[in-house]
Amino acid sequence: MISNIAFAYSKPALDKKPEKILPDILLRYSEYLSQGNATELARIRQEMIEQEKIKSDRIKETNGAVLDFSLMENMLLSWPPHYNFIGDVLIVSDREDFGYVDNPSSVEMGQDNSYAHFHTDGWFDDPEDPYYGNGGEAFVAGDMWPGYALGDVYVHCRRGPHSANRPPWNDYCMISTSTSINGPWSYLGYAQVPSYTATDLYIGTKGSTFNYISIMFWTPFEYEEYNCVEVDNVIVVDWY
Repeated sequence: MISNIAFAYSKPALDKKPEKILPDILLRYSEYLSQGNATELARIRQEMIEQEKIKSDRIKETNGAVLDFSLMENMLLSWPPHYNFIGDVLIVSDREDFGYVDNPSSVEMGQDNSYAHFHTDGWFDDPEDPYYGNGGEAFVAGDMWPGYALGDVYVHCRRGPHSANRPPWNDYCMISTSTSINGPWSYLGYAQVPSYTATDLYIGTKGSTFNYISIMFWTPFEYEEYNCVEVDNVIVVDWY
């Protein structure tokens, strides 16, 4: 499992072109985020490379244990780590045919088996439509409770009722962080939601503090692939 998730990010690899390092989904996603700005595209891709290496190193240094986090088990420890959650959802993407979020406030605070439904099932492929060329998106952004966070980031989630349940593009969760709800936003990590059974999905690790977090599901314009995921909450575990 470690070999499947951790890329071969040796130090020399950081000097290679992003196209040689990043998977296709992140290359496409970075193009979408940069909106045609070449300088911003280069910045985002370098940020993705660095953050994915942090994730790879974290998996290796824990011998994969970071992948098996369980909130309830860790709550029983005599010295539990510090936890952070989304306090309030402050931004929700507009509801459109190609992407929407049901019950967005369900991602707030701890695990309660109340799920927000993130769905992207298409895009406008009519060249006359103003949204032509845009991938479908469904996202929320909120503040961290009780104030700021850093550490290992997990999303407690499962595939939703409309999941296509096939590789390679379906059900990818993208996470970004910020010190302001108005941005700028920094890429944290991504992971594919593995099953219909709820799991604490490891997204990545942030070594500096942040105050806001966003959960994004996005459909590339060129592919007939979709997202349908239910999210209970986000958990940030401070082991530092």
